[in-house]
Amino acid sequence: MCCIYNMLRVGYIGLGKMGFQIAKNISKHFETIVWNRTTQVAINHTQYGTNYYESLCDIAKKSSVIFTCLPTIYEVKQVIDIMYPHLTENQIIVDN
Repeated sequence: MCCIYNMLRVGYIGLGKMGFQIAKNISKHFETIVWNRTTQVAINHTQYGTNYYESLCDIAKKSSVIFTCLPTIYEVKQVIDIMYPHLTENQIIVDN
């Protein structure tokens, strides 16, 4: 595996039915940080090798790529607004 992949840290926000499984699969290949509105869901997800961060700002600061899997654009906008001051031009954000 190329060295760039070893350096990628993925942030995953939104662990509903779909997001939970996607984050689980991503964590098999990349260091993955998770966040969910329901904290216990994110804490439970750590059994799959992910790390839980309480703060969206910390995910923004420490992730190379950030995925969101949220119900509507309203929630996506809320999350981006919180993270925005901590994002850099080199990060990638993907809304599933």
